[in-house]
Amino acid sequence: AIFFLPLVCALLARLAPASARLVIDTVDRELGLMPTMLRDRAILTARNVGGEDVRQFAVCLPSTAVVSSIQVAELDKKNREMANVMDEVGASEGNSVPEGVVCVDYAFLSPLKEGEARELVVMSRVTNHMTPYPKERNQMDMPMALVTFQGTMLSMYEILEEKTDLTLAPSCEIKRKVSEGGRSISEGGTDITLSVTKNVKPFTVDTMQLHMALPRPLLRGTTVERDVYVSHWGKVHFREVYDVRNDASSIKGEFSRVDFLLSDEGIRGAALQFRATLPGGAHDIRYRDEIGNISTSNVLRTEDGRHVAMGLEPRFPLFGGWHTKFELSYTLGIQWLVAKGKTGLYEMVFVDSPAVTEVVYEHVVTRIHLPEGSNVAVLPEVANGQDVTVGSERTFLSAFPRPVVTITQKNIFSEPHIREQIAEIKYSYQPWLRFQQLIVLTAVVMVSAKLLALVDLEGGSSKVKKA
Repeated sequence: AIFFLPLVCALLARLAPASARLVIDTVDRELGLMPTMLRDRAILTARNVGGEDVRQFAVCLPSTAVVSSIQVAELDKKNREMANVMDEVGASEGNSVPEGVVCVDYAFLSPLKEGEARELVVMSRVTNHMTPYPKERNQMDMPMALVTFQGTMLSMYEILEEKTDLTLAPSCEIKRKVSEGGRSISEGGTDITLSVTKNVKPFTVDTMQLHMALPRPLLRGTTVERDVYVSHWGKVHFREVYDVRNDASSIKGEFSRVDFLLSDEGIRGAALQFRATLPGGAHDIRYRDEIGNISTSNVLRTEDGRHVAMGLEPRFPLFGGWHTKFELSYTLGIQWLVAKGKTGLYEMVFVDSPAVTEVVYEHVVTRIHLPEGSNVAVLPEVANGQDVTVGSERTFLSAFPRPVVTITQKNIFSEPHIREQIAEIKYSYQPWLRFQQLIVLTAVVMVSAKLLALVDLEGGSSKVKKA
């Protein structure tokens, strides 16, 4: 038994999880607080203190957090920005992850050798960090909200030293601070610095809360339906239908139009305008709701010509607890999105998030209607994609079915002027198929004319016989 003891110890060491061999030396963390999203950006130094190479790094979050996106990459030392993005492997396995915590593994581009340290950037976006408190208010009262976040980075590795800075959105103001464990908070306008923490144990949950004034709306899109129609006659048409609500404190009692028009306090917390970002080649832009066209909007093309910025004013101000439905449509030249690749397949790129920005979308359905007779070769990969399916539909006088790629997404946040999440579809298509409807129409006319001629001849011959 004594002879096999070293062999058993070596085998157990090899089977030990990666968390036992990684230590985080320093964490420089920045939290950007927006009404609709909490952006967490951490620059950390991970060191391998074990005897084997480490191939994965785990990112942990509370299981209650609604995560819009997570990105992990190696740090570019010159620009201090993301350099090599690490691929997601899957959920961390093992009994070491406690209940209430979810960890996801990301693969290093090259194994982390023993004693080696590497700087990483971890970015996450959480969308359920803010709740109205109290939930109801008078129209002239300041809307309030309760913000919940992690004071220290939740990790399965020991953190030797961490510094956290929190930046509030403009016009937001802290009213009350709630913290656990005796953490100190120093304020400086909209910038907040938490006290430096040292020797943070693995899976330490440091929940902190801020009670703050929120004079801005808390916008959420219940559902968004996007239809994209591709025509090889030279146009791509977009049609997006929105259902947006304001989750800020709702107004109790009666709404006063006088206070709304004459007092700045009467409009706090209301959404007076939506912002949208369209591609630079967008034209034939339409903004309407269930009643009809809405003329209270403005359009401005950016100086570089890459985007079209829109301001959409709803028919009525959107106070807390209110919601509205509207439609936004526009057209692009096909050269903006579709090109023929070297393999002979057509490659179509598109933005996988809705055009209206600064809104968290709970459920997004995008339907790509490809030309009649085309065949889908490569399906797109989209952010937070739940399901991607291929169906078909028939259009008037079409001889071939039209493929429809349906993409379902959940918890999408569309950021203003960024919208860099690009998806790609590859499909095969024969150019002559664009004339199929003309061919079918010509055939129908010729057959109809022939039948009419035959009927006329039979009628004429019958009349001659009777005579």
